[in-house]
Amino acid sequence: AARGMAERLLLTEGLDETSRLELAYQWVTARQPQAAVLEVLLDQLGVQREHYQDRTDAANELLAHGDSPRNESLDPVEHAAWMVVCSLLLNLDETLTRG
Repeated sequence: AARGMAERLLLTEGLDETSRLELAYQWVTARQPQAAVLEVLLDQLGVQREHYQDRTDAANELLAHGDSPRNESLDPVEHAAWMVVCSLLLNLDETLTRG
């Protein structure tokens, strides 16, 4: 789910990274992120980009998970970084439904 969400975000044209993060947050919570939340998400995106920058093999390994084929036109480093951020969003307490 996180890989597909990241792919959808990356393929949405005309958005900068802040707008993409706002859109992703809105998809999972149905509201806009507060400035402090957005700052944390931007920071985490940068951390993940830096982590995968010299670890393309690790990025490709991460992106290999899932049943659907990966969009090979996307940069694996960028895709992996966004996938981790999307996973973070999908696993927020406010995103999960508890029964």
